[in-house]
Amino acid sequence: METSTTQKLSLYQRLGGEEGIKKFLNDLFDRHQKNPKISPFLEHVDLEKLKRLALEFFSMGTGGPLKYTGRDMRSAHAHLHLTEENFEDSNSDILLTLRENGIDQETTDEVFSILNSLKGEVLGK
Repeated sequence: METSTTQKLSLYQRLGGEEGIKKFLNDLFDRHQKNPKISPFLEHVDLEKLKRLALEFFSMGTGGPLKYTGRDMRSAHAHLHLTEENFEDSNSDILLTLRENGIDQETTDEVFSILNSLKGEVLGK
């Protein structure tokens, strides 16, 4: 039985590897900064450091070579006191950015499966 190309490639590869993920994250943080519901959470943040940590996180979580060196999700987000609405606002930006970066629906679904599995940690529940 023949397998599809998507099944042969890791999620990391389907997201474009390091360069594809960097582009996605740059686009995402640009969108977040323009989103009045999310931008207040980024006001006093070192965006370059956050992008680096997000790249490590996405790489490690999708089968790439980088190791995540940041704090666990609960600790990293605890001071933000995020709500379900904040989580959904961020997910909306992520979805739009994945689409704009030409990421197919199957890959998008897999990314959201991972992100949604972390929801409790991010929201501190």
